Amino acid sequence: MGQPAVPADELDGFVDRLARDIAALPEGVIAAAKAAIRPEDLAEGLLREHDAWVGQVFRPAAGRLIGGGLAHGAQTRDGERDLEGMLRGLWSPAPPEGGGRRAVGGVRRRRGGCRRRR
Repeated sequence: MGQPAVPADELDGFVDRLARDIAALPEGVIAAAKAAIRPEDLAEGLLREHDAWVGQVFRPAAGRLIGGGLAHGAQTRDGERDLEGMLRGLWSPAPPEGGGRRAVGGVRRRRGGCRRRR
């Protein structure tokens, strides 16, 4: 058997983080990803991927993330190096009331990237 991708002693923490990350995704992202899974016909897959993207990019959550990312340096060298971290820092779960998710403005620009305020 080959080398595991995640060491056994780190597996529980990895799975917990992954589950939290998936649960914190904006509404519709998981469904769009599932719909875009590659079918047998590549052209059909590209159409599905396009339709899934169009269904997400115009949602308010996407607008907040895109605008927040641009405001916090997403198109800079440092921002591009940690784009996922930056966007995750701009997004946090909403309060239990309502059950949705919301973008948060508690991110400040720092040398070498963005860091969430605590």
